[in-house]
Amino acid sequence: MILLCFSSEDGQEPSRELLRYMERFEIPVLYDPESFPEETDYDPKGLKSRLNKARYAIVLITQSSVLSTCVQEEIHQLSIRYQNKSIRIFPVLYGIRPQELPQKWQYFTRMMYYETKEESGIYSICGHILCHILMDELEKYPFTEMQTFILQNQDVPLMSYPVSLLNAYSTVDDNNQKAKISLLYALYVYIKNSYNLNAIPKFYYAGIHKIFDVARLQIPVDATEAALLEQLVLLLLNAVLFGRVY
Repeated sequence: MILLCFSSEDGQEPSRELLRYMERFEIPVLYDPESFPEETDYDPKGLKSRLNKARYAIVLITQSSVLSTCVQEEIHQLSIRYQNKSIRIFPVLYGIRPQELPQKWQYFTRMMYYETKEESGIYSICGHILCHILMDELEKYPFTEMQTFILQNQDVPLMSYPVSLLNAYSTVDDNNQKAKISLLYALYVYIKNSYNLNAIPKFYYAGIHKIFDVARLQIPVDATEAALLEQLVLLLLNAVLFGRVY
């Protein structure tokens, strides 16, 4: 699960844009901006409960969050888990420069952090964060790359159709994104109709619909979304072969 850490002052935008993106891909988020506590409603036990469930944290750092008692305590607790290597943190600097961060938060600049001044930049940042999360999921499975899957399953009868589609996919020019997306979507439809997906997390495949629908509406799909689609299809293939790996 992902913990969203932000100030109540930022409870509408841009934190809402972070939430909307993750919801499109069915990524489990612990709570939303509407339920974020005000400074006077801070609940240490509730914070500990949320932190214990989180594998990732997106920390939205703004001028408001620098002044927020809630955010300061949440980041303090996150830093403890980060030092124990039990959580991965994605700092997002929104309208604030790295050199403006308090000294105790300067360690964020040694992580993979993101900067933006506009709400439109949040969408791209979320795509990059999701790529990292999906890659972490893929690392649990034997096949983390398309070509490895093709090579090791080309003689497996049950995988003959997926391998054929992936071979076709690998021969299509990268500039022809609509064809590539259509082939991966066809592979998803085959998997959905051939296997029971009830035991597989929805975030392994919900985003496939989103990306495919965008392409059908003649909206260009960028490189990040194309990479997401590859990761999602590969996750599905691994999951139907080996089951859910925790």
